Amino acid sequence: MRPRFASGRHPPSFHYLTLSVAYGTDPAKVRELILGYTDNHPKILKDPAPFCTMSAMSQSSIDFIVHFWMKKEDYWDTWFAMQEDLYNLLNENHIEIPFRQLDVHIKND
Repeated sequence: MRPRFASGRHPPSFHYLTLSVAYGTDPAKVRELILGYTDNHPKILKDPAPFCTMSAMSQSSIDFIVHFWMKKEDYWDTWFAMQEDLYNLLNENHIEIPFRQLDVHIKND
């Protein structure tokens, strides 16, 4: 269903954010934390409701995508705040955020 908005000078805009967590993390817990955050954020619109889903099982992470709507004029402040807020939220809940790494094994012959 396509959301209906009153037309105006600054109609709401759709955005998404991708987050990666370590393998072994409970996907339901990640969704619960992220949606709790978006549901309580004053600048993220409640209708249509934000949603979060696991989008990929990458080489070193499980990736989630968060879809949400906000007013265009709130975009930059909200976008940058979300980055830090979600980073802190995951850390506070002991959810590991993976980073790329390469293990090199030296073989002695």
